[in-house]
Amino acid sequence: MKNLSRLAFSAILILSISSFQTKNFKSGESILMQTPIAENFYAVGGTVTINAPVLGDLVVAGGTLFINDTIHHDVLAAGGTLHLNGVVGEDLRCVGGQVHINKDVMGDVIVAGGQVTIGKNSIVHGRLLASGGTVKIEGNVMGPVNVAAGEFVLNGTLKDELNAKCGDITINGSVAGISTLVAGDIKIGNKASFLGDVRYWDKEGDLDFGSSLEGGVIATFDPNLAIDGEGWKILGFSTLFGIFWYLGAVLVMMLLLGYFFRNTFKKAAATGMEDPGKSIGYGFLFVFGIPVLVMISFLSLVGIPAGLILLGFYLAVVFFAATISSLLIANWIQWKNEYQWPFWKLILVAFGIFICLKLISLIPFLGWFAMLAVALVCFGAIMKSFWPEKLFLKSTY
Repeated sequence: MKNLSRLAFSAILILSISSFQTKNFKSGESILMQTPIAENFYAVGGTVTINAPVLGDLVVAGGTLFINDTIHHDVLAAGGTLHLNGVVGEDLRCVGGQVHINKDVMGDVIVAGGQVTIGKNSIVHGRLLASGGTVKIEGNVMGPVNVAAGEFVLNGTLKDELNAKCGDITINGSVAGISTLVAGDIKIGNKASFLGDVRYWDKEGDLDFGSSLEGGVIATFDPNLAIDGEGWKILGFSTLFGIFWYLGAVLVMMLLLGYFFRNTFKKAAATGMEDPGKSIGYGFLFVFGIPVLVMISFLSLVGIPAGLILLGFYLAVVFFAATISSLLIANWIQWKNEYQWPFWKLILVAFGIFICLKLISLIPFLGWFAMLAVALVCFGAIMKSFWPEKLFLKSTY
């Protein structure tokens, strides 16, 4: 968390403006990185393997990801399967079908996946926020832990508080801080140890904590923690299903937008992205100018229908801002490097960029600022490519 501003702004630079270092971006069916990278590294591919240290940030998306060496700063990752076998110097944010964290993370971990495992040899030095079908902690977590999953298993050691709302919870490890446990079924194993007070709710009511409560620690059944109805049954599944449903809907929308507006994206990438400063100016004009036009049109009865149409268009564009931005960035990368990607590959690159942008948006405050900056540049690039320069200059004086 020490260098969140550096991460956010470097992400903007790498994905949005002409300072993008193409030598540090790789895409393809299979990517193997075996030489050290002195800066940030970005990759999108079917299989991505990192076998050398990265001295900056790593932003990666793919079907299968292997990170086998040290990443000195942050990792943003999305894939079908992620194996983290190297140390992460700062924060880890990832989404995947299966996520296996087998080495130390020196900062925070924010992770969502079908199966999430914190291995025995792993230490998370910051906080852990985990969501998924199954979340299993075999190693150590030094900061607070928040879990929402279908099943949660703790066999490791937590040095701070635990807050878990899951379908099933099994505790066979140690929790040093206060615990809040909410589940349909809670199991307390023989190796469980609570060094802080416990508040809990499960379907059966009072639980036998045996000898797990140490030093006068108290466990209290709290009916106010109950999840209404059958919500606990689908808690983890709905979280995972919601993630994949959302990503699937985004992919479909990208296919539609990319197909029907491909010439628009190509033109904007080729003519609108060469000057990010001017593009941001056009972007501000779009984001803040159209609402003014809508308000003006609403002042007259004649202009109300046009204002409603304009408002609907504006809301749709803003709603799909990340999708549109990802498509434009992918087109710009293709144009900048003179690639001849087939349509499907362009969409997959855009999809990877979309996931990376969403991971960036998880950064408190700065993440949203980064997303706004990216959207302004991209919207501005689209406007700039269709709006003559002279007309823009006249409109601003």
